[in-house]
Amino acid sequence: MKKSLRKLSNIAMKKIAKWFVLACALFAFTMTGDILTQGASIPPVGEPHVISTTALHGVPSASLEWGADQLFEDKGIYSFTGRSPVPFTGLSVGWLVIGHDADPTSFEVAIRTRKDEAPWMEWIRFSGDIRPAESPSGLFWSHLYTPSDFGVHTDFEIKIQPPVGMQLTFVRVAVFDNSAVPGATNPYEPLKEPTAITALGAPAQPTIISRLQWLGAEHPWNVSQIPITHAIVHHTVHPNVPRTLAQSKQLMRDIRSGHLARGFGDIGYNFVIDREARIFQGRHNPWLSTTDVQGEHALPANSRSVGIALIGQFQPGVSPTVGHPSELALRSLERLLAWRFSQRALNPLGMANINTAWGTRNIHRIAGHRDVSATACPGDNLQVLLPTIRTNVRNLLPPWLYRVLSMHKMESSIYEPLVSNNYWTLFGSYS
Repeated sequence: MKKSLRKLSNIAMKKIAKWFVLACALFAFTMTGDILTQGASIPPVGEPHVISTTALHGVPSASLEWGADQLFEDKGIYSFTGRSPVPFTGLSVGWLVIGHDADPTSFEVAIRTRKDEAPWMEWIRFSGDIRPAESPSGLFWSHLYTPSDFGVHTDFEIKIQPPVGMQLTFVRVAVFDNSAVPGATNPYEPLKEPTAITALGAPAQPTIISRLQWLGAEHPWNVSQIPITHAIVHHTVHPNVPRTLAQSKQLMRDIRSGHLARGFGDIGYNFVIDREARIFQGRHNPWLSTTDVQGEHALPANSRSVGIALIGQFQPGVSPTVGHPSELALRSLERLLAWRFSQRALNPLGMANINTAWGTRNIHRIAGHRDVSATACPGDNLQVLLPTIRTNVRNLLPPWLYRVLSMHKMESSIYEPLVSNNYWTLFGSYS
């Protein structure tokens, strides 16, 4: 009898245990189902907020933004992959971290893109370019990325590595399609310029491709005329490859869109020169032949300098592959400088004070971007050529003019008023 009761008790316990396990499994399944259901109603983590900027920029363009709660790093690297809301010919990346005092060059940015399901292009690796204080957007920004095949791409993959211990709090990716020349929906009527006066034997204005030629539609806005004391030389950090005129024009539009994304009102450079020696007008300037306007290329020296960029990448150790400025581009740079410096009564071998990131300093009148700001621009391979460029510009000036400019008391104090008051008829002739 006892054995029978013990056997029935064991059977009952096994059944109770079996039902308990089934009940637990059913509860777990129910709870898991609730979690999945809740998750389905929440947008996927990392999905960006998309803002159309087409109306603002005048070409198909958009900004993709990620907030702090959408940013996750793996071994110190933040990654972003996706399909752009608009096909693009150019792409820029901006970001924020806690504390804005970091050196922008301490950030590493890698970008690659593709069109539809085509193979990915090779990775292009940049350091950061500018800090928040240098851009109206208040963000750090990378250099402008453009596909090396000059094509229109659809997909992007981006990796950002901040300095050790820093966390990103915001990321913006700006994309824009400049493959088509905008129509002249807002025709631009150039303002009537005063008669240009050229000193006898002074360099003439070189051929300059106007904004109407590369932009297609002018977008007039208020600009400030400035008396320049310096020329600041830049590189654009783009592949050192030959370009057709159409490809260089597209790159000019991409550079402008990249600068608009930073919050600038227009392209920041006053002039841009490609490897084939073509000189492009940069910033809007109704008085290009006689007067300078303030650009946004080398804070805090913008108010006293003309910014001239050479298309190319001239800094060893970064990508795209480093190269050297072409001889054709250098000759165009020298002709452009000789023309402007003779107009402004500036000695190309001289030095003068100008505002820099480290306060007022006495630097060469023909200087590199790194001489006024914390940057590697215009790259070692162009910076080292500046002494030769200064000498070549001097040699393009007529000997009598250089002798005048070499006299410290005459430079910009007597010569320039003579020009501005049309007294050059005493020494030269109208052109």
